[in-house]
Amino acid sequence: MPEVLDGYAEPFLDGGATAIAVLTARPEVVATLFGQNPAVVEVWQVVRDDVDALIRTLRWLEDRHSPAFFAGVRERDLDPASASSLSPAERAARYVYLRGTARPDARGDQPRVVTRVAADPGAAPVEYGRDAVPIDETGLRMLARLLGDRDVTLAARPPFELLGELREDELLWLDPTDAAGDVSPRELRSLVGSAVARGAAVLAPGHPLLDGARELAVLARPADDVTLLGSAALRRALRP
Repeated sequence: MPEVLDGYAEPFLDGGATAIAVLTARPEVVATLFGQNPAVVEVWQVVRDDVDALIRTLRWLEDRHSPAFFAGVRERDLDPASASSLSPAERAARYVYLRGTARPDARGDQPRVVTRVAADPGAAPVEYGRDAVPIDETGLRMLARLLGDRDVTLAARPPFELLGELREDELLWLDPTDAAGDVSPRELRSLVGSAVARGAAVLAPGHPLLDGARELAVLARPADDVTLLGSAALRRALRP
């Protein structure tokens, strides 16, 4: 991580592991986190604003968990009128519940979208996959404190709108894995080029969607064999 960090930005917020690491290590950093799935952004907002209600609702769902109950929650969430009648904490808890207990995808990952409403209306909804409901209450409360103590903007906004928020030497984490289905390779490369032109320090994992992004070069290949790419501004900032 650069010694001088003027800010942190992320256009494809999902699990937020990198954002959490930066906010933990650098309390002074101003973070701008945009998500392309409004349900994911709402979960983050509820964790920040009403984590007790989120955990309480998750426990309520856990007590009733079964294949039939899972299917009922999923089908109700397919109805926009039904979903809109719920409180933010109730919607967020149902998203966490469905995503956490759904059948993993072909890569073994939990699905990022859990209802047809949140993605392609023609796509099949997630299927039941786990008998236990994973609830990390300690982790949720730690994240709630972190978000409450830091200067963080959370919004469901298009990735290119983030460019207007970028400052020179701000760290931009760009993970195409979290952008799947949201932007084309050409749009992603354009986003990289525009961010670099604004002087941002761009960091990204190696990914086929970034092939051809000439502004990025290999920074490191960690032990888990995930290649990290960085812009010239980031490479300069990391020099000893």
